[in-house]
Amino acid sequence: MGMNVFSLSEIATVFIPVIAGVVALFLGERLRALFALMMAAPFFTLIIVIYSFSFFLTTETLEGKNFLFINSYFLFDHLSMCYILLLGIVYFLCSIFSIKYFQSAPALPLALNRFYALWNLSIASMALVIISNNLLIMWFALEMTTLTTTFLIATHKHRRTVEAMWKYLIICSLGLSFALIGILLFGYAASNEQFSQMLHTVAAWRDRSSAIWSWDILKNAAMTLQPSLVKIAFIFAAVGLGTKASLAPMHTWAPDAYGEAPHPVSAIFSGLMSAVAMYMLMRLLPLATGSLGNQLPQTILISIGVVSMVVAAIFITHQKNLKRLLAYSSVEHMGIIAIGIGTGGGAIAAALLHTFNNSLAKIIAFFSAGVIDNKMGTQNIMGLKGVMSVYPRLGVLLFISLLALMGMAPFAIFISKFLIIKAMILEKSWITLTLFIVTSLIIFMSLLKHALVILFGSPSVREEGGLILKKFTRRDYLIFSVVLMLLILPGIWIPEKILLFFQETALLISSQR
Repeated sequence: MGMNVFSLSEIATVFIPVIAGVVALFLGERLRALFALMMAAPFFTLIIVIYSFSFFLTTETLEGKNFLFINSYFLFDHLSMCYILLLGIVYFLCSIFSIKYFQSAPALPLALNRFYALWNLSIASMALVIISNNLLIMWFALEMTTLTTTFLIATHKHRRTVEAMWKYLIICSLGLSFALIGILLFGYAASNEQFSQMLHTVAAWRDRSSAIWSWDILKNAAMTLQPSLVKIAFIFAAVGLGTKASLAPMHTWAPDAYGEAPHPVSAIFSGLMSAVAMYMLMRLLPLATGSLGNQLPQTILISIGVVSMVVAAIFITHQKNLKRLLAYSSVEHMGIIAIGIGTGGGAIAAALLHTFNNSLAKIIAFFSAGVIDNKMGTQNIMGLKGVMSVYPRLGVLLFISLLALMGMAPFAIFISKFLIIKAMILEKSWITLTLFIVTSLIIFMSLLKHALVILFGSPSVREEGGLILKKFTRRDYLIFSVVLMLLILPGIWIPEKILLFFQETALLISSQR
């Protein structure tokens, strides 16, 4: 119940972005101060998160890594540490990316300070989802991410961006309404005498009205939940949170939102927001499996995952827009994560690793695509032919990110996909394995075809002055060289402590601890 380095680090991931967002509103059009703020806030957040993670790895006892704080409304455990680390990395990289994007853009938005206020508030909302122990607070924070990111889509105001903004707002809000119904049903599933007796044993000191929404209580008492209600609750939650995570067939907002939003916003959507929605679904999984057993919840996740991969394979093959291509790639990778979680066993740890791998690869992909788009003025794949000969360094970054998203060795995505395949073989999930391999091969060939057209086709434009390349500094290359190293290193070697960390986190999701 006390406060320590872990709880302080989690609180910092909420309050630093909130403070940065408020300060951004008062900076007005002072761009130097605004960009300095957007360097400092993510940097300090990342330092705090990395320090907390390193301290976490050296803490020997599990009891020292799992606790509640602030009247049990917030928790710290392996899963929250995993996603707080992801948030710190993505927040830092995407903020740096946004500065570079707006500095090299042909025209700045009229109210960049409001953009960064909403940007930081969306990060704070995602952090609140991750650290919450109360399911209602968790849902509220996830809904807040929808409200704050909605206006980021229409930063450059024209008809298509406004249309994409409304489509995102309506579909995701509808999806989260389904998720709320699911959460309420989880609470009502605890309305029985057996749960009440369990509650007095587990947390007699806690107020019952708040305890029935507390994740730790529901997890410990999952066997007492009414199975008929839990079954319906998990279906509603999977559909609702799957909408936010851009899982098919609820993904229809993603291609438009990714395609029309500024590139840094698309990177946040793909690298963090979808992962946070999956995080909440992971929190609900042990509640469902504890009450129903593994079969139904895992079948639901695997089915949604397979459908996502099939839909991605179909649309990636015929895609003509680079950002929409990356959107369908996100649908694919969220499907892979859902399949990994649904398969269970070692596939859960691989799915968590895949979450990090996908986020890093998408950030590089959107970064390079964004800078190229600013210079060449198009997202059309045929209009981007010959990028390698026009902007070789940016072309290399884009090509590497696409290779990583394809799952080429030695990139880390190859390892996480291989581990998921290995787990499916051990579980003898032959139908799922066959569909997984076939769709992966189709997507691999399609992405490779698009990559070759973009990078090695006959150039449709010629370089004029190299304005953007002059602004692309050594510091930028250093940052993205570190990201590339993080994409490649796990494909070659994963430190034992980090591997153990993912395995212990997987046990928490699978409700084996």
